Amino acid sequence: MVIPALLQQNSLPTRLRRQRIEAAGKAANPKPWQRLARLELLAETDAEAAIAGLEQELEDSPAKPGILQALLRLQVERGDAAGIDAICDQLEAAGVASNGPIWIGRFLEAWKGGRIAMDGVTLAVPRTAVEPRVLRGLAGGSYESHEVAMARHALRPGDRVLELGAGLGYVACATLSGQQGIQWRSAEANPRLIPVIEQNRALNGVSFDLEHAAYGVTDGPVQLALSHHGFWAASLLDEGDAGSVEVPGVDGARAIAAYAPSFLIMDIEGAEYDILARLDLAGIERLLVEFHPSLVDKATHTAILGRLISEGFVIDTDCGMGQVLLFDRSA
Repeated sequence: MVIPALLQQNSLPTRLRRQRIEAAGKAANPKPWQRLARLELLAETDAEAAIAGLEQELEDSPAKPGILQALLRLQVERGDAAGIDAICDQLEAAGVASNGPIWIGRFLEAWKGGRIAMDGVTLAVPRTAVEPRVLRGLAGGSYESHEVAMARHALRPGDRVLELGAGLGYVACATLSGQQGIQWRSAEANPRLIPVIEQNRALNGVSFDLEHAAYGVTDGPVQLALSHHGFWAASLLDEGDAGSVEVPGVDGARAIAAYAPSFLIMDIEGAEYDILARLDLAGIERLLVEFHPSLVDKATHTAILGRLISEGFVIDTDCGMGQVLLFDRSA
């Protein structure tokens, strides 16, 4: 019963928020916040109409801060840089950047300045590589903050760490900050992110090896599918809506065994299933894995969890979050 509960943990706030929005949409004489809720619900099917409605509300209603925040959320979701620029200017003029929700001020600072400070590290977040939705996640503390906390919790003196799916280098930089004697290698498949990771490594004065490679089932060049939904959605499994790019590929099971990590971190958009099915787990004491069960059938997902447990790993229920699980057999 523990595994399903952990995997569903993240969905509860989203479900409750949606129920609240749907209830607001049925109000006979809606209040301003209920009208905003209706428009946010409309955005799921017609973003243009929702934005037009919010702009009209902005003209008619004195509750400008809430409307501007809703407009920013929608423009961020759409990835409309020009729209975001316009709303940011209005938010600053209305004083929301300094007096509104914390994520708003942090987002505006990062959007305009190209950097964001969090968890004791500073991250470069150039618009050319970091999508608005990722930036909002960073500003709100939802992007990889749990992974950082879990990695710090699991790290042991003298660890040999292999991180697959480095993203911006956030987990590596934040976990290694202040640490000594840790051997760490990060691998990232997306070529747009390699210079960003290098910049963040230098900004934070940490040391780790960086490998540009897609860990999968074979050695040799592979096609990495890209997505407009964000660099986190780049995958070896499907064709992306932003095309694909050829990247160096490695047989993950072979390469991991050759590196012989004591601590393995994986966020590789579904490729974890093929690798974990074939991987020799000898020597690995801890595994931090973000699973992507929507990309495989239930039997495959269950089989991988079963294999890890049968190999002596236990799920650390003190720090698991949603689809991100920490497995430990070092005790």
